[in-house]
Amino acid sequence: MKIIDRFSNFAELHGDFSVDYRYTSGATKGPFHLHDAYEIVFALSNDVEITVNNETFPVPFGSILIFNAMDLHQIRYTGNDAYKRFVVWFKHDFLNSLESMRDKLLRCFFIRNFEKSNMLIPNKEQFDFFLDAFNSLKAYSTNPSTTPLKLKLGEILFAINEMVASAHTLSPSTKKAHLVSVYNAMQYIHEKYSDDIDQDKLAKIAGCTKRTLCANFKTLTGMSTGQYILHCRINAAKSYLVQGLSVSEVCYKTGFANFSNFSRTFYNHTGISPKQYAMKHRV
Repeated sequence: MKIIDRFSNFAELHGDFSVDYRYTSGATKGPFHLHDAYEIVFALSNDVEITVNNETFPVPFGSILIFNAMDLHQIRYTGNDAYKRFVVWFKHDFLNSLESMRDKLLRCFFIRNFEKSNMLIPNKEQFDFFLDAFNSLKAYSTNPSTTPLKLKLGEILFAINEMVASAHTLSPSTKKAHLVSVYNAMQYIHEKYSDDIDQDKLAKIAGCTKRTLCANFKTLTGMSTGQYILHCRINAAKSYLVQGLSVSEVCYKTGFANFSNFSRTFYNHTGISPKQYAMKHRV
């Protein structure tokens, strides 16, 4: 199928859903950033490189990139031709009508226990499916409330999850309840990372015991709940610094107890001070 030839300027998500086919002429490097939504990028160019959560790697033609709300990332294109890709953003509530399948469809955005977990490389058959599916999604997007649009997004997410299932190292005994509990905990952390999160309350929101949550969270994400909360705070701090906020403002917005604690923790995780990070990466 021919790719829909349409260009639109980069814009933040307004509403619950957005899909676009984009091309950018010549080499480009975006800023490190977060989105208040889930994001899928279907890369249709070579010479693409990504840095996400302190990991940098090349992005082969046809790759699928997936990001949750706290996956700090930067995409760079070094080629001379146009950088082409489909970009989909959607919020959790957009899939409310698919509630019976929603948690299963969204699990690909929080399973992080395998290498390069933000990138999936389709085979030829999978590539053809995604190319057709993303074109259809774009065609349906004139009315984001339509059932065909949501069902098509569901098909894409199902296919992505099938690829994740073949790549991750989850035990066959991992129950759906475990996946749901970790998903619920991550959603809450994404919303409340700047607060003093009580572990007992987090377990209650997850729908399991604190011990069970800690074990399942570590299995699925490679981090403890405490480590993940700090991971979200540091990623948010990086994003705010790139946007031009002062170090003191960032300290306050990301929930650190005081300036000294923020500066020390940030340095321990990045190797540079918040001010140095801002000077290095600010656009």
